[in-house]
Amino acid sequence: MSNEPRNSLVALTTRFAFAGLAAALLAASACGGEAPADEQTADVRATTTTNFVLTGVDSQPLPVDITCSDGSIYNVNGGTLAIVGNATYSATLQGTEAGQALSVSDKGKVSVSGDTYTLTSPRNGTLVGTLSGSVLTVTGSYCGGNHSLVYQQQ
Repeated sequence: MSNEPRNSLVALTTRFAFAGLAAALLAASACGGEAPADEQTADVRATTTTNFVLTGVDSQPLPVDITCSDGSIYNVNGGTLAIVGNATYSATLQGTEAGQALSVSDKGKVSVSGDTYTLTSPRNGTLVGTLSGSVLTVTGSYCGGNHSLVYQQQ
C-alpha cells in the first residue's frame, strides 16, 4: 500500500487546519482591534475642534475700544477661539492700535468641565469661561485690565 494518498490526506488536513486557524485569528484581530463605542467617542472628543467667533467685549458688540493699562487704546474688531478637545486652545484678536492694524495671538491649555472652560495662557494667566447655549464668555486679564470676551460657537 502506497503512503502517497495518506500523505496527501495529512497535507490536506494540515492545510485546512492552518486555514481555519488563520481565519480565526483574522476574525479575532478584527474584533479585538476595535475600541468600545464609549472609547471611540472619547477619542473623537479629544481631537474635535470647537470654533468660536468673537462677537463682543465687556457687554458691547464689536467693534469696541479697550483702553490698556499703559493708556493705549486697542480697537477690537474681530477674533476667533479654537478649542481642541479638552487639551489646548488658540485665540486671535484683530483690531487697530493708533491706526495700525494689529493681530494678537495666544495659545495654551484648556480644561473643560461641564459648561466651565478654564484656559491657562502663558501670556494672560488663568482665564475662566462659561458656556451658555452656544455663547462662551471668557473673563480674564487682557491689556492690563479685566475684560469679558463674548464668543459665539460656530
